[in-house]
Amino acid sequence: MDAIRQLSYTPSIKIGIQFKTPWWEKLGIVSGQSSTDLPIRDVVYPSYGPDDSHAGYQNFQRSNCLIASYNGMQDSQRLGGLMKGRGTPEENVLLDLVMRDLADLHNVKVDDLWDEYEDYHAWDWYRDQFQLGAFCQFGPGQFKDTYPPVTRPASKQQRLHFAGDATSTLHGWVAGALNSGWRAVFSLLQTHPEINPNPEEDIIKKFQNLWGTTQEWDPKVLAEHISFDRHRAELEAKETQS
Repeated sequence: MDAIRQLSYTPSIKIGIQFKTPWWEKLGIVSGQSSTDLPIRDVVYPSYGPDDSHAGYQNFQRSNCLIASYNGMQDSQRLGGLMKGRGTPEENVLLDLVMRDLADLHNVKVDDLWDEYEDYHAWDWYRDQFQLGAFCQFGPGQFKDTYPPVTRPASKQQRLHFAGDATSTLHGWVAGALNSGWRAVFSLLQTHPEINPNPEEDIIKKFQNLWGTTQEWDPKVLAEHISFDRHRAELEAKETQS
């Protein structure tokens, strides 16, 4: 639990703006993203539309929405401080800043962007009551000191297994959450073979045939990782008894 408490969560915000038309396409931009040292940091463009019938998007209309700011740096806290809701003085400051940065980044007139503007939506994960942070990010030395404990089974009986992108090497990504889920299930099957409903069947092999492996964890290394922790738990139990 000490290792879990040591994890820190980074701030992050997104600001989406709906325009009347996809004006960026007139500049030759049809997908991808732009990065800048301006406060908005990253701008993400729609990557699908009616021209993508080969990708199965033939029924989609071209999007007029733009992620005008995707920010996970210190500027996200500054912009987050301006997200006070609709009709507030801070809202005007926020929109003026974002529209000005968009204009500077794309070398267009800010008045022209305001003519295209329809609506916006802003979100700050650090201020979300159910989130209170965007995603975990290890600091210096934590992959060495914190990553091993949060990936091992906890409790004397090794019945507590942690999963989630915070316990993976891919923080902030669904792939990290999936990898950690694979690792947690593998660990559970490895530490508690008695849960196998059919003892004559190799349940770990069945699991791997069904779900494969991950680049993050080699099954052999993970088995050694679990075995080491089991041995450590047994030694701690003996020391407690003595």
